[in-house]
Amino acid sequence: MQSLDANANIHLPFPHSDWVITPLPFAPTAINDAGLIVGNLNHQAVQFQNGALQVLLEGAPSSEAVDVSSLGAIVGSIGDRAALWFPLPLILPHPPVGVFEAAAINKHLAVVGTCGDAKQAMKWTPSGGWEALPPPHRFSGELPAFAKDINDAGFVVGFVDTGFVRDVPPVLWTPDHHAAFHWPGIGIGGDGVHINKHGDTVIFDNDAGRNVSVLHLDGTVDSFPSIPELLLSVDGISDEGRIIGTSKVNGATRAWTFYKHQLHWLDLPGGTPFQPTGVNTCGNIVGRTGENAGVLFARPLPSRCDGAGVIRHP
Repeated sequence: MQSLDANANIHLPFPHSDWVITPLPFAPTAINDAGLIVGNLNHQAVQFQNGALQVLLEGAPSSEAVDVSSLGAIVGSIGDRAALWFPLPLILPHPPVGVFEAAAINKHLAVVGTCGDAKQAMKWTPSGGWEALPPPHRFSGELPAFAKDINDAGFVVGFVDTGFVRDVPPVLWTPDHHAAFHWPGIGIGGDGVHINKHGDTVIFDNDAGRNVSVLHLDGTVDSFPSIPELLLSVDGISDEGRIIGTSKVNGATRAWTFYKHQLHWLDLPGGTPFQPTGVNTCGNIVGRTGENAGVLFARPLPSRCDGAGVIRHP
């Protein structure tokens, strides 16, 4: 286990708000409300909390961490097999088709992702094993379906690849694996589709003038044209509704966060590129600055935290 030097914390003024910016010696992929950050270092899955960095599987030829649940379960891969840590590693059984690539996990240890070669969205649970997530009936059953995220209530979001760039519809799967198509006329740009505990789904809306849009379970859609139009990615939404992503501005890629109709840029000193990868209820944001490096943008506690009732550890 490695520890970060306390002097690694960098206190920088941040436009519109105060943040504590901490460099991370690995590439983070997700953060939960307990401040547990997971990611990867030299092709090894790692976790980081309270200043300590731990390799999840010492001696493995390769492993990867892609997501962490609200209760600290981690999902990723060991070699070419999907795996989860809670806390000991468990390699998932082979799926019925293809090679499964995990995307997300919830507090009930339900794992979703896609069998990439078969282009089939899949869900795995400890009690039910593998379940296919088919595209909605309005689409051909042969069309590729991709699952990208799951919330603690069991709602899964992803998309169907119709083969047309302007017609890639987002899909919501209910906890009983039924594919619901709530948002006709909406197409996504890129493959970022994320859902929070309330069922709010954030996408890069390719059919609304390249806006960020939040899709609600009742079928309504909120779009935010105030985010710069040259969107590159939408990378997450917190339970408080904070959105993260990137845009192209004057030829340069810049990361941003959007919360309560306010846009804040996540700029680093010297123009260091930053790709956000995760955000928690408090509004703490993690992301990559390189293959084996990242940054944590932390909200000073307790007054600047987005949400009340957030789990806090000393």
